[in-house]
Amino acid sequence: MPLDYSNPEVLKFLVENFVKENEKRVSWFMRNKVKIIDAAKFKEDYKVYRVEDINRALIELPLPALSCQHAENLCNRRLKPLRDGPILGTNTTINRALKHREIPEEMIMELLSDAVMKPVEQDITKILFEGIPYGGRREYLKARCRKLSKERFYLDQTTNHEIGWQVNEATEIDGTLRHGRHCTLMRELNNRTGPQPDPRYYQLPLLNPYIKCFNT
Repeated sequence: MPLDYSNPEVLKFLVENFVKENEKRVSWFMRNKVKIIDAAKFKEDYKVYRVEDINRALIELPLPALSCQHAENLCNRRLKPLRDGPILGTNTTINRALKHREIPEEMIMELLSDAVMKPVEQDITKILFEGIPYGGRREYLKARCRKLSKERFYLDQTTNHEIGWQVNEATEIDGTLRHGRHCTLMRELNNRTGPQPDPRYYQLPLLNPYIKCFNT
Protein backbone atom coordinates (compact mmCIF):
# COMPACT_ATOMS: atom_id res chain seq x y z
CA MET A 1 0.00 0.00 0.00
CA PRO A 2 1.60 3.33 -1.03
CA LEU A 3 2.24 5.99 1.57
CA ASP A 4 -0.03 8.99 1.80
CA TYR A 5 2.35 11.93 1.43
CA SER A 6 -0.42 14.37 2.24
CA ASN A 7 -0.61 13.03 5.79
CA PRO A 8 1.52 15.13 8.21
CA GLU A 9 2.34 12.08 10.34
CA VAL A 10 3.79 10.25 7.34
CA LEU A 11 5.89 13.26 6.37
CA LYS A 12 7.21 13.55 9.90
CA PHE A 13 8.16 9.87 9.92
CA LEU A 14 10.05 10.18 6.64
CA VAL A 15 11.96 13.27 7.77
CA GLU A 16 13.04 11.60 11.01
CA ASN A 17 14.31 8.51 9.16
CA PHE A 18 16.23 10.69 6.71
CA VAL A 19 17.94 12.58 9.55
CA LYS A 20 18.84 9.35 11.35
CA GLU A 21 20.35 7.88 8.20
CA ASN A 22 22.49 10.97 7.65
CA GLU A 23 23.69 10.91 11.23
CA LYS A 24 24.75 7.27 10.88
CA ARG A 25 26.66 8.00 7.69
CA VAL A 26 28.44 11.01 9.21
CA SER A 27 29.39 9.07 12.32
CA TRP A 28 30.79 6.19 10.21
CA PHE A 29 32.85 8.63 8.14
CA MET A 30 34.26 10.33 11.22
CA ARG A 31 35.35 7.00 12.68
CA ASN A 32 37.05 5.83 9.45
CA LYS A 33 38.22 9.21 8.16
CA VAL A 34 41.92 8.55 8.72
CA LYS A 35 41.84 5.18 6.97
CA ILE A 36 40.04 6.61 3.96
CA ILE A 37 42.49 9.50 3.58
CA ASP A 38 45.52 7.21 3.91
CA ALA A 39 44.12 4.77 1.36
CA ALA A 40 43.49 7.60 -1.11
CA LYS A 41 47.20 8.49 -1.22
CA PHE A 42 48.88 6.68 -4.14
CA LYS A 43 52.41 5.99 -2.96
CA GLU A 44 53.57 3.39 -5.49
CA ASP A 45 55.53 4.12 -8.65
CA TYR A 46 53.37 4.24 -11.73
CA LYS A 47 53.77 4.55 -15.48
CA VAL A 48 51.36 6.40 -17.70
CA TYR A 49 50.30 3.85 -20.31
CA ARG A 50 48.06 4.99 -23.13
CA VAL A 51 45.95 2.82 -25.38
CA GLU A 52 48.34 3.48 -28.26
CA ASP A 53 51.31 2.32 -26.17
CA ILE A 54 49.59 -0.94 -25.27
CA ASN A 55 48.63 -1.63 -28.88
CA ARG A 56 52.16 -0.84 -30.04
CA ALA A 57 53.65 -3.23 -27.47
CA LEU A 58 51.33 -6.02 -28.62
CA ILE A 59 52.36 -5.46 -32.24
CA GLU A 60 56.11 -5.16 -31.61
CA LEU A 61 56.26 -8.35 -29.52
CA PRO A 62 55.84 -10.87 -32.40
CA LEU A 63 57.97 -8.90 -34.86
CA PRO A 64 61.17 -10.93 -34.19
CA ALA A 65 59.28 -14.14 -34.86
CA LEU A 66 57.83 -12.72 -38.07
CA SER A 67 61.28 -11.72 -39.30
CA CYS A 68 62.61 -15.23 -38.65
CA GLN A 69 59.64 -16.78 -40.43
CA HIS A 70 60.10 -14.45 -43.37
CA ALA A 71 63.75 -15.44 -43.68
CA GLU A 72 62.80 -19.11 -43.68
CA ASN A 73 59.97 -18.50 -46.10
CA LEU A 74 62.34 -17.07 -48.69
CA CYS A 75 63.90 -20.50 -49.12
CA ASN A 76 60.61 -22.40 -49.34
CA ARG A 77 58.27 -19.91 -50.98
CA ARG A 78 56.52 -21.06 -54.11
CA LEU A 79 57.15 -18.88 -57.12
CA LYS A 80 54.21 -16.88 -58.39
CA PRO A 81 52.98 -18.10 -61.79
CA LEU A 82 53.75 -15.90 -64.75
CA ARG A 83 50.96 -13.73 -66.10
CA ASP A 84 51.14 -12.86 -69.80
CA GLY A 85 54.82 -13.64 -69.94
CA PRO A 86 56.85 -14.44 -73.05
CA ILE A 87 55.86 -17.97 -74.08
CA LEU A 88 57.20 -19.50 -77.27
CA GLY A 89 54.74 -20.49 -79.96
CA THR A 90 51.84 -18.19 -78.98
CA ASN A 91 52.91 -14.56 -78.78
CA THR A 92 54.45 -14.65 -82.24
CA THR A 93 51.21 -15.77 -83.87
CA ILE A 94 49.03 -13.34 -81.94
CA ASN A 95 51.29 -10.37 -82.59
CA ARG A 96 51.49 -11.16 -86.30
CA ALA A 97 47.69 -11.35 -86.53
CA LEU A 98 47.13 -8.09 -84.67
CA LYS A 99 49.90 -6.20 -86.43
CA HIS A 100 47.85 -5.74 -89.62
CA ARG A 101 44.74 -4.59 -87.77
CA GLU A 102 44.43 -0.82 -87.78
CA ILE A 103 42.48 0.75 -84.90
CA PRO A 104 40.88 4.10 -85.83
CA GLU A 105 41.44 7.09 -83.60
CA GLU A 106 37.70 7.46 -82.90
CA MET A 107 37.55 3.98 -81.41
CA ILE A 108 40.53 4.74 -79.17
CA MET A 109 38.82 7.89 -77.85
CA GLU A 110 35.65 5.90 -77.17
CA LEU A 111 37.54 3.25 -75.23
CA LEU A 112 39.10 5.91 -73.00
CA SER A 113 35.65 6.93 -71.73
CA ASP A 114 33.57 5.09 -69.10
CA ALA A 115 30.56 4.60 -71.40
CA VAL A 116 28.87 1.19 -71.59
CA MET A 117 27.05 1.59 -74.92
CA LYS A 118 28.61 2.75 -78.16
CA PRO A 119 27.28 5.91 -79.85
CA VAL A 120 24.23 5.39 -82.06
CA GLU A 121 24.70 5.79 -85.79
CA GLN A 122 23.17 8.84 -87.45
CA ASP A 123 21.08 6.86 -89.94
CA ILE A 124 19.42 5.01 -87.06
CA THR A 125 18.91 8.20 -85.04
CA LYS A 126 17.03 9.78 -87.97
CA ILE A 127 14.33 7.12 -87.66
CA LEU A 128 13.03 8.84 -84.51
CA PHE A 129 12.19 11.98 -86.51
CA GLU A 130 10.51 10.30 -89.49
CA GLY A 131 6.83 9.57 -90.04
CA ILE A 132 4.87 6.85 -88.27
CA PRO A 133 4.84 4.11 -90.93
CA TYR A 134 8.62 4.12 -91.36
CA GLY A 135 9.76 5.94 -88.22
CA GLY A 136 9.07 6.49 -84.55
CA ARG A 137 10.21 4.93 -81.33
CA ARG A 138 9.17 1.37 -82.18
CA GLU A 139 10.95 1.33 -85.54
CA TYR A 140 14.02 2.84 -83.89
CA LEU A 141 14.14 0.04 -81.31
CA LYS A 142 13.70 -2.59 -84.03
CA ALA A 143 16.63 -1.15 -85.96
CA ARG A 144 18.75 -1.17 -82.82
CA CYS A 145 17.89 -4.78 -82.02
CA ARG A 146 18.92 -5.92 -85.49
CA LYS A 147 22.53 -5.22 -84.58
CA LEU A 148 24.63 -7.65 -82.59
CA SER A 149 25.58 -6.97 -79.00
CA LYS A 150 29.20 -6.39 -79.92
CA GLU A 151 28.11 -3.58 -82.27
CA ARG A 152 26.11 -1.80 -79.53
CA PHE A 153 28.11 -2.35 -76.33
CA TYR A 154 31.76 -2.15 -75.42
CA LEU A 155 31.49 -5.17 -73.10
CA ASP A 156 29.42 -8.33 -73.03
CA GLN A 157 25.79 -7.56 -72.11
CA THR A 158 24.12 -10.76 -73.36
CA THR A 159 22.47 -13.19 -70.94
CA ASN A 160 22.02 -16.21 -73.26
CA HIS A 161 24.07 -18.39 -75.57
CA GLU A 162 22.24 -17.54 -78.79
CA ILE A 163 24.39 -14.50 -79.57
CA GLY A 164 28.09 -15.09 -79.12
CA TRP A 165 30.36 -12.29 -78.03
CA GLN A 166 33.01 -11.33 -80.59
CA VAL A 167 32.19 -14.35 -82.74
CA ASN A 168 34.00 -13.11 -85.82
CA GLU A 169 37.28 -12.83 -83.90
CA ALA A 170 37.42 -16.60 -83.26
CA THR A 171 38.63 -17.39 -86.78
CA GLU A 172 41.71 -19.53 -87.18
CA ILE A 173 44.97 -17.93 -88.26
CA ASP A 174 47.91 -20.18 -89.08
CA GLY A 175 46.30 -23.06 -87.23
CA THR A 176 45.84 -21.13 -83.95
CA LEU A 177 43.13 -18.90 -82.53
CA ARG A 178 43.44 -15.19 -82.96
CA HIS A 179 42.59 -14.46 -79.32
CA GLY A 180 43.45 -17.19 -76.84
CA ARG A 181 46.24 -18.86 -74.94
CA HIS A 182 47.22 -22.45 -75.62
CA CYS A 183 49.83 -22.57 -72.90
CA THR A 184 47.54 -23.21 -69.91
CA LEU A 185 47.95 -26.98 -69.93
CA MET A 186 51.70 -26.83 -70.46
CA ARG A 187 52.13 -24.33 -67.65
CA GLU A 188 50.25 -26.65 -65.32
CA LEU A 189 52.32 -29.67 -66.31
CA ASN A 190 55.68 -27.91 -66.26
CA ASN A 191 55.52 -26.54 -62.74
CA ARG A 192 58.22 -24.08 -61.77
CA THR A 193 58.83 -25.78 -58.41
CA GLY A 194 58.70 -29.41 -57.43
CA PRO A 195 57.70 -30.92 -54.08
CA GLN A 196 59.34 -29.08 -51.21
CA PRO A 197 59.73 -30.05 -47.53
CA ASP A 198 57.81 -28.21 -44.87
CA PRO A 199 59.58 -25.01 -43.83
CA ARG A 200 60.93 -24.56 -40.33
CA TYR A 201 58.29 -22.05 -39.30
CA TYR A 202 55.69 -24.86 -39.42
CA GLN A 203 57.25 -26.22 -36.23
CA LEU A 204 56.79 -24.80 -32.75
CA PRO A 205 58.46 -21.41 -32.28
CA LEU A 206 61.59 -21.25 -30.14
CA LEU A 207 61.30 -17.67 -28.89
CA ASN A 208 60.70 -17.07 -25.20
CA PRO A 209 57.37 -15.17 -25.47
CA TYR A 210 55.80 -18.12 -27.31
CA ILE A 211 57.27 -20.90 -25.20
CA LYS A 212 55.09 -19.75 -22.30
CA CYS A 213 51.96 -20.33 -24.40
CA PHE A 214 52.73 -24.05 -24.64
CA ASN A 215 53.55 -24.46 -20.90
CA THR A 216 57.08 -25.69 -21.64
